[in-house]
Amino acid sequence: MPRVHTRFWCVTRIAFIGWMLTLGVEVKSEATKLDYNRDVRPVLSDACFRCHGPDRKRVKGGLRLDGREEALKRLNSGRTAIVPGQPEVSELVRRIFAADPEELMPPPDSHKSLTKPQRELLRQWIREGAEYAPHWAFDPPRNPVPPEELQTGWVRNAMDRLAWAHVGLCRVS
Repeated sequence: MPRVHTRFWCVTRIAFIGWMLTLGVEVKSEATKLDYNRDVRPVLSDACFRCHGPDRKRVKGGLRLDGREEALKRLNSGRTAIVPGQPEVSELVRRIFAADPEELMPPPDSHKSLTKPQRELLRQWIREGAEYAPHWAFDPPRNPVPPEELQTGWVRNAMDRLAWAHVGLCRVS
């Protein structure tokens, strides 16, 4: 194999690795910002909603975690489960990190448990303000709106708008 050809592939591989590392940094910075529906709701739904969810008959301790206003209320014990921005005083954080089985949530007899990354995720979510979001199914559909340069000639109907939105050239309003 000629020396020039070998150098070309070596430079190409180095450039590709550099590009991948740059992409990895961007993905990591995006991943640090929590999204309620993507990151938090699945954890709460799996481990907490059975006793602290929408079924009022099963709610334990007066705590519901399926809505922000309910989760921020003072509990029967006088404590507050979620204090936005302050995980160190939030009862939820204290209970999910408790060493005493009598205090630990979810309780051992529920046969549910949180992994260390899930507990840290909930702590981070509270630190970030414990923002809730409606389930995506309750968001009304929005029509994609093409940018100015695509509004004449390129987009003739709703299917064109959807196609351009799919490739990222239109925004959805």
